[in-house]
Amino acid sequence: MLIYELYIDFNGEYARLSPYEELNEKQPEPMKFIWNSWGADNKKIADFIPTFFSLVAKESIVDTLVSLFIGITKKQIEVVDLVTDSKKKSRLKWYPVEYPVLAKIEMTKRVSLLSNSTVDIEEEIDKGKVRRILRNITGVAQLEDGVIIPRESGKGFFIAKNEIDNFDFFHPEDSCICLCTEKVKRFVENKGYTNVYFLEAGEIVIIKK
Repeated sequence: MLIYELYIDFNGEYARLSPYEELNEKQPEPMKFIWNSWGADNKKIADFIPTFFSLVAKESIVDTLVSLFIGITKKQIEVVDLVTDSKKKSRLKWYPVEYPVLAKIEMTKRVSLLSNSTVDIEEEIDKGKVRRILRNITGVAQLEDGVIIPRESGKGFFIAKNEIDNFDFFHPEDSCICLCTEKVKRFVENKGYTNVYFLEAGEIVIIKK
């Protein structure tokens, strides 16, 4: 059974968001975002919104996914309107004038990786506490200029079936990467949602006792 990374592209085709406030462990709710001009060539709104450190989509899509799959919840967000002049908005090619209600997908399940996963875990001191960070993930599929570069055989994330249980979405420990099952991939691709890709990232392993 394969594992996929749910990946949102930053190719400039769609409007993009960035956090309005500095990120920290205790974010205020709703989390605030602003439209970001960096690298954005279009004010068109995708189904899945390019943003940093969060997974944001149209609220109707988030509601559908939350109702069908295990491992995610919906969080409301607020888009802060920094450009209030309507004429100026219309002139900015990257600033949406109108857009649907958006929401954040919050992951609720973290899983441990098996030892044959091709990742490096680093430790750093943050405010006096040891923080583990997953880095240097090798061999997983990647998106380059709209083309998916296939995963290398025998590399990526390897997770025990009993660790995932019946969850459809999950994070690896020490990482914010959004992983999911083939069930999620099939549903989303059949719906034809825009600006979302599924990159093969590893395998679910059944461990015999």
